[in-house]
Amino acid sequence: MGVNIIKKQSHWLLNIVILVLCALAYLGINRIIQRDRLQNSNLELKDAHNQSKQILNTSINVFGAVASGIQGYVNTAETFPTDRELQKFVNSQLNNVSYTAPIVVSFIDTTQTFIYSFTRDSINPDDLVGTTVASLRTKKEIEDLNQLLKTKQMRMFPPINLKEGWVGFPINFRIHRDGETLGYIAAIVQFKSIINTLYSAEQSNKYVYKFETNGVPFDREQVYDGSTKYHSTVDNRSFSNYDLDSSQMRHSNLSLFGLDLKISTWRNTSLSNYSQSIYRTSDILLAWFFLSIALLSIIITRLYHRKEQYNKRTRKINKRLKVNRAHIQQQNVQLVKLNATKDRFFSIIAHDLRGPLGSLTGLIELIHEDKSLEPEVKGLMAKLKSATGSTSELLDSLLKWSMSQTGDIPFNPENLDIHETIDSTLNLVSDSASKKNISIENNVHQGSRVHADKNMLSTVVRNIITNAIKFTPKNGSIAIFSEDNVNETLITIEDSGIGMNESQIDSLFELKKHHSKGTEGESGTGLGLVVCKEFIAKHKGDINVRSEVGSGTTFIISLPNKGS
Repeated sequence: MGVNIIKKQSHWLLNIVILVLCALAYLGINRIIQRDRLQNSNLELKDAHNQSKQILNTSINVFGAVASGIQGYVNTAETFPTDRELQKFVNSQLNNVSYTAPIVVSFIDTTQTFIYSFTRDSINPDDLVGTTVASLRTKKEIEDLNQLLKTKQMRMFPPINLKEGWVGFPINFRIHRDGETLGYIAAIVQFKSIINTLYSAEQSNKYVYKFETNGVPFDREQVYDGSTKYHSTVDNRSFSNYDLDSSQMRHSNLSLFGLDLKISTWRNTSLSNYSQSIYRTSDILLAWFFLSIALLSIIITRLYHRKEQYNKRTRKINKRLKVNRAHIQQQNVQLVKLNATKDRFFSIIAHDLRGPLGSLTGLIELIHEDKSLEPEVKGLMAKLKSATGSTSELLDSLLKWSMSQTGDIPFNPENLDIHETIDSTLNLVSDSASKKNISIENNVHQGSRVHADKNMLSTVVRNIITNAIKFTPKNGSIAIFSEDNVNETLITIEDSGIGMNESQIDSLFELKKHHSKGTEGESGTGLGLVVCKEFIAKHKGDINVRSEVGSGTTFIISLPNKGS
């Protein structure tokens, strides 16, 4: 029993296995993807940080080379250069190396007083001449500048917020001529210009940069040391605009011309969130992919299971059909035997009964016409004649109906004269009509023709007229008409009989156990009208009946014209 249960539920077990395998595959692949993403992210951050270090280092070293050229010129010139002479030399040097960054060069004496100051195109642009550095710098910075006067080494000082309205990186060196220290030169370059290469690099917007000296941060537009800022421009890519995550940061320390710099690189969290949304979308797509595989596998296993069930049911049905087929074959054999028996029965009706009954009818008619018979015997013979006539009529109708059912009756349609066909038929029923004093009028135009089997049409007309005589009271009337249309010919038989209700009309062409008697007690089986329906159907025609109780009955026979 347990084995059967497992077999029945095997497809569910397989579905569970598929789901588990797909889930494990998804988790495994997703883990690999996440690991690769993290590795790629770290590598990208590392490369971006190394690029930022390289750009900053290169830019400051280039400026250091410019400052070194100025130092060599000032200390070796025959006479100490004036502000314009030094400006001319600086511009010439900058043009030679295609250096475009804005700079400010100032000469400050040993008392920390500005002697002259110039930019590339302006002398004393900020009216610094005559002012002291002490009014601009802290006591600690002044001490550092005084120490500079004691060494011949070129030194870079922390960035400062300049009156020119930008952040400058100063590289200072002392002026020592003829054994005397005259002061120092401060060459200051715009930080924004030398670092913009980093911000314009490809994909640089994916990262945020922070620069520091001695713990004081600065960006391209401001040094955050509490000193005065001489402009209102802000750095829209400043570190202060972002909520930085230390887990996505790299930093390095650089020592350039005696100044310790710290540069940090973060991943841009706003763009990172966008990337995360893309990653989440890809994760969802991956999950849907495996879910689709799982669902597809489940559907396939379900279809396979249903196919097996269908095949099982099909085998059962085929087995049942095989048994039924054998049973049908047995029934067919029995039907063949029954048909043979039926054929013998109709043969008996047609020959062994019909022939003797016809002879008996003729003999009774001869005896009935004998005028020497006593009235009592003559009345008895009349009843016997009527009974044998009805029986003969029944046998004739039964034989024709059975032959129509088996297809044994010949069907030979021809071009018939309707008027003549009806006249010959009326001769057969004239005696019955005369007994009830019923007039029959053949109103069919002479020469009207129809394509039909003569024997069948005669039988149909005779049966309908006989039925009309049966249900028409004495002194009634029957009329026959025809109408030739394009596609069909109509033969109409009207009587002035007792008529029928709707229920009787609906069952008129059906075999019934009980039938109504005529106005004079005439009996019948109704088989004649059934034969009429069969014969007209053989012609692909139809019979319609209109009747009302007490208003007579009309039979309309429609026969298609030849070629319709």
